[in-house]
Amino acid sequence: MTAPNNCQLPLSNTENRLIDLLTAHAGELLPKPQLLHALYSGEDTSDFHRVEVVLNRLRQKARQLGLMLPIRAVFGKGLVFAARCSRAKP
Repeated sequence: MTAPNNCQLPLSNTENRLIDLLTAHAGELLPKPQLLHALYSGEDTSDFHRVEVVLNRLRQKARQLGLMLPIRAVFGKGLVFAARCSRAKP
C-alpha cells in the first residue's frame, strides 16, 4: 500500500483486507463481529481480540513511517475510518 506521503507500507493480506473494508465504509462504524467475519470468514472464531491485534500491527507499521492512521476504535463497538478518502481505481 502507498501511504499519502508516498511511502510504501508493507501489509499482510489480513491488514490489507482490514484497510480495504474500513476505507470502503469511511465514516461508518463497522461492528467487531462484522470485521471478524470479513477478516476470518470460514474460521470458527468469536475472538474479537484478533481484530485488535491486526489493528495494532497496522498502527505499528504506520508509526515506523511517521504516519498516524485515521482509524478510531469505539470501545465495545467496532472501528471507524475517520477520514475522507478516495479509493484508487484498479
